Amino acid sequence: MRELARRVGTTILTVVLAGIVGWGVLSDSPSDAERLAGLSERIACPVCDGSSIGASPSTYARDMKVVVGDLIASGRSDPEILGFFEDRYGPSIILEPPRSGGGLVLWAAPVVLLALGVWVAAGRRRPQEGRP
Repeated sequence: MRELARRVGTTILTVVLAGIVGWGVLSDSPSDAERLAGLSERIACPVCDGSSIGASPSTYARDMKVVVGDLIASGRSDPEILGFFEDRYGPSIILEPPRSGGGLVLWAAPVVLLALGVWVAAGRRRPQEGRP
């Protein structure tokens, strides 16, 4: 019984601490420059193969970054800005999988694998019966 209480307490503490860290990360509102940098890494350069507009040295990519900056300055949200480029260039302009349909599997996979790893690690820590 004492072992079970310890495990439950450890699990609750871990979840609470992870929630605090997650809340801190999510509640921080980024500056316009941070938003520009983040969005520039999420938008593909149409003239460079597989490169973002943030990493591309092309003039076209620099012009697109100026447009992103203008949209940020006009008060548009990140999803609105990504939608702006997706409407003009198609869904392949966004360098991340969609958060619906088949893309949802890609977003959920790290969480599922982390949970599986924790479960396996917790199972290995149990004392084996019959072993010294």
